[in-house]
Amino acid sequence: MRRMNHSLPARFCAFVAALGLASTLTIILGAGQASAQPALVVDVIDTVALPNTQNTVISIFVDNFSDTVAGVELWIQLDRPDAVVFQTNVDTIPDTSLWRCLTGTFPNCTDSVQVFDTIRFWSCQNPPGAVPPNCLDSIEVADTLLGYDWFTTIPYDFSHIVDKEIILGNFDTTGTLMSGWEFVDARSLGGQGFDIKISALANQAALPVTSGFGPQNGGLLIKLLADVILDDTATDRTVNMRIVSSTLNNFSFSDELGNSIGIVTDSVEDTAFWFCEQWDIFDTSLCLSYIRVPTPPFDSLSTAIVLVGRLDTTKVFLSDGSLTILVPPACVCGDVNDDTKKNIADITYMIARIFSGGPSPMCGGSPSNLPADADGNCKFNIADITYMIAWIFSGGPGPDGCCIQ
Repeated sequence: MRRMNHSLPARFCAFVAALGLASTLTIILGAGQASAQPALVVDVIDTVALPNTQNTVISIFVDNFSDTVAGVELWIQLDRPDAVVFQTNVDTIPDTSLWRCLTGTFPNCTDSVQVFDTIRFWSCQNPPGAVPPNCLDSIEVADTLLGYDWFTTIPYDFSHIVDKEIILGNFDTTGTLMSGWEFVDARSLGGQGFDIKISALANQAALPVTSGFGPQNGGLLIKLLADVILDDTATDRTVNMRIVSSTLNNFSFSDELGNSIGIVTDSVEDTAFWFCEQWDIFDTSLCLSYIRVPTPPFDSLSTAIVLVGRLDTTKVFLSDGSLTILVPPACVCGDVNDDTKKNIADITYMIARIFSGGPSPMCGGSPSNLPADADGNCKFNIADITYMIAWIFSGGPGPDGCCIQ
């Protein structure tokens, strides 16, 4: 059965069941494809919320059947930023870039180029495994997981630091599989709160050693916090929550050794661009020093066959979720404390609100002054308390004129 969000108020449980949000998770394989034992299942839970409510919990569950999970990269996107946004905070961090002088010397450079890779890894092809000066032919290795024979460093002349604004997402790891992990971070890459990228490591380099979580089924991975901002006149009330897995920079579960779970590799052609930072003064066609650049302009290029990882969808199953925004129940005029009754307790509630800063009047589980507008003038003040007292103790007119639009 699909896991339900047990943090919902009890009054909505029957409503959720009636909507049929609890569904069976079914794995559908293509025709002629044999069933495979999954390595990983990630499940964003369907949930519900009322309009204009904060701290809606979006729960993410995981099943890892054979591997320990010690690292997570997970990106969740919402398709209705007009209805729901993840809770975010703004922070500022220093952003450092490295530069190499092309003309002149630092600090009197008149032209410079940014250095993106400060270390290059090489593999000897002839003879295999040799290192300079005994290596006669070599290729650059883009992924160090493939192995390399030696590395070289690319020097830089100066660094440039600017303050960069980042958008942090709010989350809760209490009682989850990631509780106690040494690094858990959540950011909105789009900067508007319609997405959250989770990056987490159970153990960092410094002591103490913190293990990940071993093979298990049905564990709560993390809880994300979102706010519902929907205009309640909308008719489409469903927000889809999608797991982005198009690249491994956005989706990866890894074990304690850093090996990604459920990944296969393909051989592809990799093209590298090179920019000459120093030409020979006697032979202007001869470059004495190249630097690798990510995009044109460039002076030369090289190609190599490298292994590139991708998600094995026969081993990793992802289940997107949805958030359904409920139609709020109609307010009951005079039921100020939202207990479905109209009595002296409501008067006490109103007095506490006006004279002691007590909690706001409630309407269907959400703060609203509407049920406290006993005299129907679209205001909540002492006159409404007097109106309720006259009704209960002196037989005055009942609180039926609330300004409910």
